[in-house]
Amino acid sequence: MNKNVLKTRAVVKAGGLVEVRAPELPTGVVVEVIVIVDTASPDPPALVSLLGAARGGFATVEDANAFLRNERDAWES
Repeated sequence: MNKNVLKTRAVVKAGGLVEVRAPELPTGVVVEVIVIVDTASPDPPALVSLLGAARGGFATVEDANAFLRNERDAWES
């Protein structure tokens, strides 16, 4: 059995979609696809690590309360 090998890299898209484009492959030919995940890729950050990271976000309830207290004080002045 004669087998040719095509090696390429791809990025997994939403929903786990992996797309491979290889113009050299003839239309209608049957291929075998093996996916090997690059373990050197960094893990996405945990959601809890993003708390308070965005503009207007607060890391703790106390931080949010302090901000609101300051805003209310400014309104009353």
